[in-house]
Formats: sequence, C-alpha cells, structure tokens
Amino acid sequence: MTKLALLFPVYNEATVLPWSVRTLTAYAQEALREYDWRIVVVDNASTDNTPAAIAALQHEFQDLEYLRIPTKGRGIALRRAWTDLDYEVSLYMDVDLAVSLEAVRTVVDAVAHGDADIAVGSRYAPGAKIERSVMRSITSVGYNVLTKLIIGLHTRDAQCGFKAIRKAVATQLIPLVKDNFWFFDTELLVHAERKGLRIREVPVTWVETRPALRKSKVNVLKTIVNYIIALCRLRWQMVRGQL
Repeated sequence: MTKLALLFPVYNEATVLPWSVRTLTAYAQEALREYDWRIVVVDNASTDNTPAAIAALQHEFQDLEYLRIPTKGRGIALRRAWTDLDYEVSLYMDVDLAVSLEAVRTVVDAVAHGDADIAVGSRYAPGAKIERSVMRSITSVGYNVLTKLIIGLHTRDAQCGFKAIRKAVATQLIPLVKDNFWFFDTELLVHAERKGLRIREVPVTWVETRPALRKSKVNVLKTIVNYIIALCRLRWQMVRGQL
C-alpha cells in the first residue's frame, strides 16, 4: 500500500481541530482504503490549547500523529513535514476544510498513480464551484492575475490550500524555495513549472464558511503587500537568470 500523509498545518486551531480530525477520519476510512494513510497535525508554534486538543484526540484516534514546530510560517511547517515524515504521497489541506473532501481521492490518485508530480486543488479550473465574499473573490482573482503578468505562472490557482505531492518531488523542490510563509505555495509551483514537472489542477468545491469560533488569521492587506514584493523578487531573479 502507498503510504499517504494527510497534513493539517495549524496555528491556534484548538477549537476547530476535533471537528476537522473527525470529519477527515470518517472520509478516509471509507474513501482511502487502498492507502496506508494517517492524519498528521503540523502545529506551527500555536500558543493556544492546540497541544491539549491533540492529546485528547490521540486517545480517540491512536494513529493520529502530531508534529510540533516552534517557529511560525506555513512554509516552515511544510518544509519540516515533507522532510521529516515517512510517506510516499502527502496531501496538505486547510484545517477549516474549505475544499470539499470529495476532491481528496482525485488529487491523491493523480500523484500516487504517476499521472502527476503535483496535484493541486483549483478554484478556477473548469467545473470548480466557489462560495465566498466579494472581497475575497477580488483579492484572490487579482493575485492570480498578478502571478501571470509578473512571473508567467501557468497554474491557475497557486494559493488554494490543497496540494498533493510525492516525497521525491518535495525533496527536490524544497531547497529551491526561499519563502517560509504564505508565498511558499506560489514559489514552489514556479520552480515545478520551470523544471517541467507535471502539475495537475483538479477543480474543487470551495466554500468560505468556517466552524463556529474559528476566524481567519490572515492579515489580508499585509499579505497582499508581501505577495507583490515576493513576485517582484522572483521576476528579478528571472531577469538576472538566477531562477
């Protein structure tokens, strides 16, 4: 059986984790029987009761794994998880499960069966369905336009928090990615495209609804500014032949 790691990178998600773990476990028990799967919570320097919530869940789910990382940054969390964990295929997803779980099997199969090196959930591929606020739609679409204009990225949805990858591919790309925060995903895909790796975009159903008490921790304005700076950095590297 293919070893599959289902990753939840989290920061202060004690309130939502029980629901997320139970929901994903129920899905995986039915839909992923052909895989040797386990759920791994990658705790990205949480300061709330996330460790206690995980300890309680591990009594309920003995195969649930916990990886504590003392430094914040989603890129840092994924670097550690992809490097340290024992798996053949890894899928990470946002803990609020904004992407419908029906897409899990599709992206995992694409990578595990050798049809793709990376499979990404896409909110802009034909067949995708999205429910979200007007402001989030504007910022998301605007960002994807910028990635095409500034760095020529072909992947239509760089930032959807739903990506599957083979360990050999992750190990190849990780040293090339400089960003340790939210831009990590975009930079990873830039290097993957430039190396000619096979990237499959899977249309997903994405709903901007979160369980009670769980609010987004992203500072939208700050993130947009950081994205633009990072895109310009990559463009400058391209111009100078350093990428």
